[in-house]
Amino acid sequence: MSKNKKLVPKRRFKAFQNTDDWEQRELGEVLDFSITTNSLSRNMLNYDVGELRSVHYGDILVNYESILNVNTDKIPFVTGGKVKDFISQLLQDGDIVFADAAEDETVGKAVEINGLANGNLVAGLHTIVGRPLNKFADRYLGYYINSDSYHRQLIPLMQGTKVSSISKSALQKTKIIYPNMISEQKSIGTFFSNLDQTIAFQQRKLEKMKSMKSAYLSEMFPAEGERKPKRRFPGFTDDWEQCELGERARFINGRAYSQSELLDSGKYKVLRVGNFYTNSSWYYSDMELGQKYYAEKGDLLYTWSATFGPHIWDGEKVIYHYHIWKIELDDSIDKSFILQVLNNDKEELLRSTNGSTMVHITKELMESKKFLFPSLNEQKRIGTFFLELDQTIAFQQQKLEKLQNIKKAYLNEMFI
Repeated sequence: MSKNKKLVPKRRFKAFQNTDDWEQRELGEVLDFSITTNSLSRNMLNYDVGELRSVHYGDILVNYESILNVNTDKIPFVTGGKVKDFISQLLQDGDIVFADAAEDETVGKAVEINGLANGNLVAGLHTIVGRPLNKFADRYLGYYINSDSYHRQLIPLMQGTKVSSISKSALQKTKIIYPNMISEQKSIGTFFSNLDQTIAFQQRKLEKMKSMKSAYLSEMFPAEGERKPKRRFPGFTDDWEQCELGERARFINGRAYSQSELLDSGKYKVLRVGNFYTNSSWYYSDMELGQKYYAEKGDLLYTWSATFGPHIWDGEKVIYHYHIWKIELDDSIDKSFILQVLNNDKEELLRSTNGSTMVHITKELMESKKFLFPSLNEQKRIGTFFLELDQTIAFQQQKLEKLQNIKKAYLNEMFI
C-alpha cells in the first residue's frame, strides 16, 4: 500500500469520519502466537459431558462464524480431559483461533473467543492461537480476520495440493489494519454482531418453515401400508389409489450433444443438469428439432444424472440435454401434486444411500415406481397448498441470502 494512500475504509461511521487514519502492523506485532495447541482429533471429543472443551478446526471451518460464543455455540468436550493437564493451553476471551488446514481456500478462517467464564476451553487439531498483546474491542478482530480485506493476503501463502495449510510464521507476517480508537472498533464489532443476530433469526425462521413443510408432508400423504393420510382437506374421504408411475406419466429423454454441437451463442439455450444447481453458464444451439426435445415454461422436468430431482421449468424455451427427462402427465395427475411426490421420493432415495449423491437413476426404475394417488380434485388442493408453502420458503430463503450479501458487502467496505 502506498505511503501516500490514506488508511481509511470506504465506509465509516459518521462519528469517526474526521478522525485519524487506521494503524497498520504485522499480525505478529499485535498477537502473541506462543500459546500452545494440541492434537486432539475428532474421535477424542464428545458432545455429552466433560470438564474441558476443545475448539476443533473442522467446526471453525463449517459450524462457527467469526465470533465463537462459548455460552451458545455447540462446542465438544474432551473425553476424559482434565483442566489441570492443559493449564498452559487454556484460552481466554479475545483469543483468535485459526484453522490452519482445509481442503479449499477457507484455510485461515478464524473465530474470536467470546463469553468464556471459567477458562475450560482449549484449541485442538490443526489450529493456531493468537492472543492480543494490546486491548482490542470485543468482536473487532473476529470480524476483521474473516473479512476478504484480510483473508486475501493468505491465498498466496497457502501450501499443499489436496489439503491446503498455512504456517504460524506466515500468519505472523501478514498485515492487520485497525482503528486506534477503541470506540470505533467497538462500533464496528457491535454492528456486525447485530447483523449476525438478524441473520441467525432469519435462518431459524427459514428452518422452522422447512420443518413445518416436512411435518405437513408426513401427515398429508399416507404412511407406509396406509391408503389414507392423517390430515386431509374437508370433503375428501376416499382411499388413495396405487399405480405405477409409468401408467400415468411419460418420460422423454433430451437430446445428447457432442461438444462440437454446443455453441457459445445461438437461437436456443441448451439446458443441462448443472444449470439447475450451480452452473450459470450456458451453451447454445441453432438446431431445429422435434417438439419433444424442447422445454417451455411450466414443463415438468427431471434431472437424472449426477444430481437428480424434479423441477418445473420457469424460463424461456430451451433444448434440454440428454440427462434430463421431460415428464408428460395424463389428465389424472396434477403437476404441482406430482412435484411433491417426486421430491419426497428423491429424499427417500437420498436417505437410502446415506446422503451420498447417486450417479444416475434409470427411466425403467422411475416408470416402475408405485405411488398412491387421490382424486384429481384432492391432488389439486394438496399441490396448491405445497406450491404456496414452497413459495413462502423461497421468499424466506431470498431474504436470508440478501442479508448474507449485505454482510459480505459491509465486510468489504468497512475494513481495509
